[in-house]
Amino acid sequence: MVYRSVGLYRALGVLCLVVTLLVVWLGWQFEVAIRNALLITSLFFLAIACIYFHLGNEEARGAFL
Repeated sequence: MVYRSVGLYRALGVLCLVVTLLVVWLGWQFEVAIRNALLITSLFFLAIACIYFHLGNEEARGAFL
């Protein structure tokens, strides 16, 4: 099994969270149809961020060992 750094998971989580906030912010600049599509897309980035944060917590606890 490969040990991955907890910092890597947290950095990727923060990166996805920043992308989520950027997509939401950009969504308010467009009309309604594009705004709704971007808000739905941002939910996928938010889910990925949550997954990375969860993996970081699991790795910190040593649950994968």
